[in-house]
Amino acid sequence: MQTCQKSNLKIDTTDLSQWNPEDQQQWESFGKKVAFRNLWVSVPCLLCGFAVWMYWGVITVQMLNLGFPYTKAQLFTLMAIAGLSGATLRIPSTFLIRMAGGRNTIFLLLCS
Repeated sequence: MQTCQKSNLKIDTTDLSQWNPEDQQQWESFGKKVAFRNLWVSVPCLLCGFAVWMYWGVITVQMLNLGFPYTKAQLFTLMAIAGLSGATLRIPSTFLIRMAGGRNTIFLLLCS
């Protein structure tokens, strides 16, 4: 636990009790570090998640070339289902982050 000397604000490095990025003092003392750490972790994770959903677009096109007996409409439906399921699952995850915390939610979603 750290203490910001100018404002006597106690900072827990795992849970943020007060977050005000508009406060210049708070931003310079610890906010910038927390924000950049969050970006460096979350951006690659989200990129991997979206890439997995979009792989189906490539895989379904190649399934025709490999001789699978599906019509083009069935393959594009398969591709759409993958994207829609991923996008739909993001809706409850936005609420879970507020209820269970970001780390717990990301851990749960990555394990499922």
